Amino acid sequence: MRKRFTILATMMLAGALSISAADVNVTTGTELKSAIEGASSGDVIILADGDYSLSVDMKVKVPLTVKAANPLKANVAGGTFALDGAINGDVTIKDINFDGTRDATKDPIVFAAYFCDFISSFASVGNVLIENCTMKAYGNCLLRANRVEGTCTSFKVNNCIIYNIGSVAAYPFFQFTKTKIGRLELTNSTIYDLKNEFFQMYGTADGNDDGVVLFQNNTFYDIVKDEARTPFGGKSGKFYMKNCIIVKSPVHGTKEFNFDAKVTVREGVDNVIYDFANGALITAPWSSITGTLEIDPGFKNAAEGDFTIQAGSELVTKQIGDPRWINKVGNDTNTTVADKSILSVDYYDMLGKSVSKGAKGLLIEKTTYQDGSISTQKILK
Repeated sequence: MRKRFTILATMMLAGALSISAADVNVTTGTELKSAIEGASSGDVIILADGDYSLSVDMKVKVPLTVKAANPLKANVAGGTFALDGAINGDVTIKDINFDGTRDATKDPIVFAAYFCDFISSFASVGNVLIENCTMKAYGNCLLRANRVEGTCTSFKVNNCIIYNIGSVAAYPFFQFTKTKIGRLELTNSTIYDLKNEFFQMYGTADGNDDGVVLFQNNTFYDIVKDEARTPFGGKSGKFYMKNCIIVKSPVHGTKEFNFDAKVTVREGVDNVIYDFANGALITAPWSSITGTLEIDPGFKNAAEGDFTIQAGSELVTKQIGDPRWINKVGNDTNTTVADKSILSVDYYDMLGKSVSKGAKGLLIEKTTYQDGSISTQKILK
């Protein structure tokens, strides 16, 4: 009897735990803030198509997922994800367009300072994943983690387009200068119009000896534009940059790396470095640098945010840069993308409305192949 009771109690507890997590559908900025701040562990907060105006911080206190019901059809303006306290699990943010503008009627315009902020009450979090998002117009940086000596297992940004960051204050793009992180990753993403450096990673006061920073398959353009800023800085750990395109950094100081001796690895593999302060990044003190190409990648229209690599480029063969531009060699019908024959290409705005091929701005490109498969991606034209 006691054994049966124990099994039953265990089953009831498991059921209660599974019920505590739920899908929470929201349609307004007010609902979004309330859902995040009132979430139970494991909740999935789902944004309907449309616009969400916040202009406030949203305190994340438990493990959760925030995502769009339909990728890139939910647009959030003015919000900051403020990680608060001990978050015993993972946080995922995906498939959403984010704009840091809080009040465009002011002069100067008011921007949210950070996309993600580990606030003074922060203690710990597991794996933070930001995936398939656009982020623009945050005044200081993408991540601030310099207030408390908390811990973060990993912080990863994947398959994102990020631009116009750091116009207000001189904060690094990733600022892990107090919170200790196990792994920081930036992959398969495009970053442009960045005023300050990429990252500073100091860890705790004693250093973060085992911390790993990985930048892989990214496209960078018009970056580190503040002369006083150093592109990379840290007191300990390991830094790897692989298969990235790094173009146009017109001015900054003479130090490309500001790393202490405890940064035991600074490795560059198969990167394109072009028009970067007269080659300064190439002559920086890498521990190992191989396969560097000093060539113009020949972006289709960088001024309009189109970093497509032209057909026949060796960068396509070597798969260097953000894959969305590598595997896209043209926008016209009957071109070939990644060795698949295209039947048609259609364009939609962020609300899902069909637009013409010549439309400008942030669009969804829908490609239909002759084998019946379909792919979609966000593009800037």
